[in-house]
Amino acid sequence: MEVVIIRPPLVYVPGVKANFRLLMKWVKRGVPLPLGAVHNKRSFVALDNLVSFIIHCMDHPKAANEVFLISDGENVSTTELLQKMARALGKRSFLLPVPVGLMTFVAGLLGRKDVANRLFGSLQVDSSKALDLLGWKPVVSLDDALAATASVYLSEKGKYMKRWFDVTITLIVLLVLLAPMLLIAVWVKLTSKGPVFYWSDRVGRHNHIFKMPKFRTMRINTPAVATHLLDDPDHFLTPVGKFLRKSSLDELPQLFSILRGNMSIVGPRPALFNQDDLIELRTQKGIHLLTPGLTGWAQVNGRDELPIPVKVEYDRYYLEHHSFWLDLKIIVQTFFNVVHREGVAH
Repeated sequence: MEVVIIRPPLVYVPGVKANFRLLMKWVKRGVPLPLGAVHNKRSFVALDNLVSFIIHCMDHPKAANEVFLISDGENVSTTELLQKMARALGKRSFLLPVPVGLMTFVAGLLGRKDVANRLFGSLQVDSSKALDLLGWKPVVSLDDALAATASVYLSEKGKYMKRWFDVTITLIVLLVLLAPMLLIAVWVKLTSKGPVFYWSDRVGRHNHIFKMPKFRTMRINTPAVATHLLDDPDHFLTPVGKFLRKSSLDELPQLFSILRGNMSIVGPRPALFNQDDLIELRTQKGIHLLTPGLTGWAQVNGRDELPIPVKVEYDRYYLEHHSFWLDLKIIVQTFFNVVHREGVAH
């Protein structure tokens, strides 16, 4: 039997609990902390990196019967970690430079020496063996993983309000647009062969695949790839397809995906299941933790015209700054873009 032993330091993930979450809570509230002069060194590993390395060991023949230490590849002090947390949370850090010796003494008097050891002690691991022997590299950086962790922490309180908003607005819109949607369905059916709806495999939250409906705008023999990858997209459009796409009316059936919880009104647009480059880049940036949306920050800043790296940067901005007010801004801007038909290539 081949055995691989992997020894990680503290593992963190969006939704992390215990002391890691408590530190984030203090930083978010702007509580002054006496941790501005801690010069220890600690290693951490994001869950994405740990899972990536486990899979790497399963595939690599040189991993058999070896022991590996694994980390994000960056050692930071408690002070530096708190500063990085503050940046990820969009807050200023209030760290007072209290001597470590004094805090350790006080912690001992209070019977909390174990807490002091975790805050002030060093615990570094050398993951160079994993890099040199197996050629493995972390899939996310410490900063990116902290940004994703902070984003989930910030969104936890607002997720129920966002869901309530999504369902309420979607039901209202469906009541108003139900008759026009029925007319569009008849129009699609009468002008081309095939079903009224086109169901595509899309990537949802946590990279789960779901079926997303649109009014069919392409002929039934069209390859299942992104429109911009077709040699002649106009050749595959149905007689009403171009109008439906330019007016974004083909997107209306996605309102039912919002009701089911597969999508939100605002979020990164769901990638096709075979857009590997987009999916990989979004996963590296932590964007896969968001529920995809009917519209998003990238859509109101370019839509089809944006190259994938630029689109992902807009998605990352939304990940780090999303709020109720930003969602409202995106919805209003989407309305004006649709009226003026901006950013649609095909």
